[in-house]
Amino acid sequence: MQLKNIKPNAAHMALAELEKRARSFTLITQNVDDLHERAGSVNIIHMHGELRKVIDLENSTSFYYEDEILKDNFKVWRPDIVWFGEAIKGSSEISNAIKHVDLFLCVGTSHTVYPAAGLMHQVNGQARTVEFNLGPTSLSDSYDENIYGPCSKTLPEYVLNLLK
Repeated sequence: MQLKNIKPNAAHMALAELEKRARSFTLITQNVDDLHERAGSVNIIHMHGELRKVIDLENSTSFYYEDEILKDNFKVWRPDIVWFGEAIKGSSEISNAIKHVDLFLCVGTSHTVYPAAGLMHQVNGQARTVEFNLGPTSLSDSYDENIYGPCSKTLPEYVLNLLK
C-alpha cells in the first residue's frame, strides 16, 4: 500500500532521461518497486521481482494486479518477488546486457547482496565503471570512478554532463 504514496526521485528521472537519449540502455535493478517505470524507464530488468505482480501458485503464471482482482478471488497467490534462496529473475538477459556494456553505472547499493554485487566484476575491464553512493563500499576500489553523496543529487548532475 505504501508504494502508491511514493514518487520517483531525481535519480530515477535522470536514468529515464539517459535511456531516452542513449543508443542502447538496460537498467538492472534490485528494487521491487515501480519507481523506474513511473519515471519513464522502459528497458528494465527487475532481478528481484516486482511488488505490483503476483504469481498464481496453481498455474505458475505471473501478472500485474489491481487491488480489486485480489479482493474476491480465493486463488493461491504470492508476491512475484525473489526470496532468499530463489534464483534471480532475468539472469540470461542480465548476462547478455553485461556482455555488451560500455558504461556501467552502479547506483546506491551496499555491494553485499549477490549476485547483484558480482555484476561489477563481470564488466570490469570492458567498460567504464562508475559507483554512485553515499560513501565508500567494499567494492569502491574496483570502480574507475566513485561519486559520493545523495544519488538524487549526484546522478542527475552526472547524466546532465554526460549528455552535453
